[in-house]
Amino acid sequence: MSSSTPFQDALKKIHDSGRDWVSMSVGADQARSFSWIKNMTENGAWGTGGAGRVGPPTRAEFAGFAKLLGVTPDQVGRMVVMDFYGVETLGEYSPRVHRLAPLLDQLSEDDADLLERTARRLTQ
Repeated sequence: MSSSTPFQDALKKIHDSGRDWVSMSVGADQARSFSWIKNMTENGAWGTGGAGRVGPPTRAEFAGFAKLLGVTPDQVGRMVVMDFYGVETLGEYSPRVHRLAPLLDQLSEDDADLLERTARRLTQ
């Protein structure tokens, strides 16, 4: 099932892994301030619990967030569009699949076959 907040979810995953807000901002080449990242992660694009809305990152900032999240700038753009505008651009695949796709394309055929067999076994 695809999330309606893939950008916020990706930021939460990074923060939940032990990264603090400042290191997340630095890891994103300071595309946005640590307070913006904190607000986006905790409250989402439109804010919750009295928190105000945050503005979406610009296309120029996608590269920094891509670095932080380990995805491509295009993938960041797709996540931002979903979080901020509710427009689904991921198609039938989940954000996880889109995040892994560039890595899978770099594998040799033998490694890709091994990974496919492993994934099929783990989902049985």
